[in-house]
Order: sequence, then C-alpha cells, then structure tokens
Amino acid sequence: MTAKELQPGDWRRAVYGRSQITGTTRRRAPLKADKERIITKQGYVCLYCEIPLSTVIRRGRREITLKVNWDHFVPYAYSLRNPSDNWVLACHVCNGIKLARMFDSVEAARQAILPERIAKGYESPREVFHRLGLQREQHIALIRPPRPTDRQLKALEFAAAGLGSLEIARELQISPSDAADLLIRACHRLGVANRRDAIELAVLHGYIAKPTHLESEAP
Repeated sequence: MTAKELQPGDWRRAVYGRSQITGTTRRRAPLKADKERIITKQGYVCLYCEIPLSTVIRRGRREITLKVNWDHFVPYAYSLRNPSDNWVLACHVCNGIKLARMFDSVEAARQAILPERIAKGYESPREVFHRLGLQREQHIALIRPPRPTDRQLKALEFAAAGLGSLEIARELQISPSDAADLLIRACHRLGVANRRDAIELAVLHGYIAKPTHLESEAP
C-alpha cells in the first residue's frame, strides 16, 4: 500500500504524529481503558446517528436492536494501525455503511451515512426520537443500556468469574441450554455480540460487581 503524504496542519497528524500514514499493526479491539474513556466522553450513543446503543429501531416491518461496534474513524484499511485516539463508538448499522471510507470530519461522515441509512429503509434518527417522545438533546436519558433481568445478570456474574455454561447451569440449577440462553439474552439486552463485552458493560454501568481477577488486571 502506498503511503499518503499529509499536508501540514492536516488533523490526521494529531492522531498519527507524522506526515505519512503507514503501519503493520494487526487489527484489534480497543483496550478496556479506552472503551471506558470513549463511553464516558461520547455517552452510550452512536457517533454518527446519535441514537443510543441498544435502542430498538425499525426497518420496514422489522425491529432491530442497535449493537455496539468499535470503529476506526480513520479506517484501519488506510492506516493499518490502532491508535487509541482513533476509536469511536458506533452502532452496527452506521459502521456497516461507513466501512473503509475516509471523512474529514464527523459532520461530513454524518452527511454521507445518514441519507444512506434512510435509503436502506431504516427509520431516521429524527423519527426514532419522535417515536420515543424525546427531543434530540434529551437522548442522554437513554445512555445507560437496558438492565438485563436478575437471572441474566446472575449468569453474567458467573461468566465474569470464569465459569462456563455447564458450571453456570449447575450453579443456577438449570439446563446447560438454558444457561447459554440467559447469556445470549443478556448480550442482546446490552446491545453487544459476545459475553466479554456484555460483562464489561454490565460492570461499567454497575449492574454487576467487578470480578476480583479483573480488578488486578492492568489496563
């Protein structure tokens, strides 16, 4: 890949610290400390559509829960690096539309992504806020993801302690398939795809206590 020379004053120099964007670092998710920092700064909302994650939106007659995606604002395909200042929180719909496109600003990204969302049949952010009975500025009230049920949280607590589905089933005196289903439903409730992210969010928002072994981990 040919490196692109950046002009003096280009905002991307602040992210990468040099005039050429090159790299070979393997794609990865942001560190736990970076996730907490971004959620604190951005709130539990998509950077692009500004709809809270875990919100149920409509696409025609279907209902879709917005899932958490961690997006490289400067696309990984362009940089092949994972600088911590380049991560943003996005919903899976906007991230799937943005893909590897480069934008000069968040506003420019929104102007490109939001019309495409509507063209694909998703209800607009304006329609979502209207349906929820909120002004755009009031969406902060939905920043916390929905709280899973007590049973789902108990399963997450056991998973956070390192127990597998069979062990969780024994602790809760249910079948292994029911234990697995509790974990899946907890993930769906929190708007994430896997139990690790579900545990992190549940801890971050105080739904479960941080496991002892996680307290001792370095960020």
